[in-house]
Amino acid sequence: MGAVEWESQKAQEFFAHLMCNRKGKDREELIEVLWPDISVGLSRNAFHNNVYRSRRALYKGCVVLDEGRYRLNPAGEFWFDLDEFRRISREAEAAGLPADRQVALLSEANRLYAGEFLDGLTADWITPIRMDAEGLYLSNLSKIARCQAEVREIDAAIVTLGRAIDIDPTDVTNQELLVRLLVHTGNLPEARKRHESFRQAMRDELGFEPPRDFSTLCELALTPR
Repeated sequence: MGAVEWESQKAQEFFAHLMCNRKGKDREELIEVLWPDISVGLSRNAFHNNVYRSRRALYKGCVVLDEGRYRLNPAGEFWFDLDEFRRISREAEAAGLPADRQVALLSEANRLYAGEFLDGLTADWITPIRMDAEGLYLSNLSKIARCQAEVREIDAAIVTLGRAIDIDPTDVTNQELLVRLLVHTGNLPEARKRHESFRQAMRDELGFEPPRDFSTLCELALTPR
């Protein structure tokens, strides 16, 4: 969507909302989501202005009124990175895929994740989609790391886990695996550092210590040699 010349952020948000709701919505539903804080008269005027702006940004028939619902033209071709990101991530879940194929698919999916969905927009409807996309990205990183560890690509797995932990430092499973892998490679100083960093993140962000079953290997990493 970034390559299109949008006349306003609201026109971009309007079109993005239709991309996320392909069955469409009636005018009042869209107004309630996109213009909840302005008067009915002004919101209806804003609605029609942004239908017009979307059509002018792309092409006249990109948004259609179909049985009372505004939707993207079902005859049109709209490529949506979020849809592709989700589709490829699902494809990687197919039973029986070898680890290297899973890594390839999950990496391909994650390349489509360019950070926060609709970064710069703050509408309430965007938040759950944004959180879901970030969660899927992190889940994919975790799966990639486990596949890499499975095929003994330990250094690559450590790097992948580090990327995930940079985003969510309170993920117990990723932190435990990272410490295990560091201990496995003999890098006890880094294992101790990571373990203490995790404990601090848990205290700062969640207000409590890591669970006691965090792993005996984590405790080993803290033991002076």
